Amino acid sequence: MRKAGAARPRRGMSATARTWSSPAPACSRWTPSLQSMQCRQTSASPDACQLTKPCPHGYLPTNEPAAMHLTDPTAAAAEATPPHTTPPIATTTQEQRSEVHRKLGRCLYRLQQYERLMKAVLVEHDLSGTVHDWQSRRQARVEFFAPMTLGTLVKHLKRSYLSTHLPGQEIADEGSAPEVTDQIWFSVRARMRLEPDAFAQTVSGLEELVALRNELVHHLMERFDLWNPGGCADADAYLERSYEQVDRHLLELLEWARHSDKARELMASALASDAIQEHIAQTVPSPPLVLNADSNIVQCLREAQAFLAVDGWTLLEDAIDFIRITSEEESPSRYNCLNWRQVLRDSGVFEYERQALPDREGLRVAYRTTRTRRG
Repeated sequence: MRKAGAARPRRGMSATARTWSSPAPACSRWTPSLQSMQCRQTSASPDACQLTKPCPHGYLPTNEPAAMHLTDPTAAAAEATPPHTTPPIATTTQEQRSEVHRKLGRCLYRLQQYERLMKAVLVEHDLSGTVHDWQSRRQARVEFFAPMTLGTLVKHLKRSYLSTHLPGQEIADEGSAPEVTDQIWFSVRARMRLEPDAFAQTVSGLEELVALRNELVHHLMERFDLWNPGGCADADAYLERSYEQVDRHLLELLEWARHSDKARELMASALASDAIQEHIAQTVPSPPLVLNADSNIVQCLREAQAFLAVDGWTLLEDAIDFIRITSEEESPSRYNCLNWRQVLRDSGVFEYERQALPDREGLRVAYRTTRTRRG
């Protein structure tokens, strides 16, 4: 029987249960008791408690009666904390820790903005291909840079975007030569030229940014103790400086991106000008014409035959001179032919042979219209 006036132990907890100090939030096996953590398992004597080892989450046994902590908080606060335990966490520290978490998230978000913008710059600054596969090649570059981390992106930026050479003096990259194709091939490349000192300073700043990113992502908890006010204050100040550094680099990269966009706009405007369009029309060959009995070059050969034929045969070299005077734009290349003999053969209209002429040395090619046999 319980004596009158005796304190009733709380349900599920004995007065002799061990208590643990709390340097960290409670886990599922431990429950807070004001300034201490108390074992959920109870027994009539301390020796019977099954949890004889410290909590794996860092709660250390104090061997103090639980009832004193539950019924007399003043006495519990007056108890000297054993030297091997961590003092309880104040409410202000929790608020400081939450602010550190917020500022860390802000830094990481800014770094992701920087990475996304750098990928866009790397994709757009060097593109090549034909009109038909331009978009697919651009998408291939998007997918190439998409999984890269900041350190790898910076390596590509140093190698392909930043330069100390004047335009036209860059060392050609492997694989930058145009592919062999029967279509018009375009290649567009934009680079930012820096003086050697400025180049070294820029590269050093980018490497410092990569080191900062790795520190924030992998080593912040190792550097600062967020379980005491002093550590939180140091981490807070460090994250403020880090954000300013990341933000400064982001603004710099934004300026680079704006210059690249402006360069593309100027190039597009130049390509649309009448002078450039006329130059392209003169230098870019037109698609080959169809060669058949009705082609203009065949009509020219027939016209030359009408003026120059001797005994039904026309010397090809005389016909060529005649066509150059009357229709100078006509040539075998317009019909995807290597020479005039191929025109005679592939048209299906003429026959030709080599003939020896008394007034000329060697054999000469002569042609005539193919005779139609009557059935």
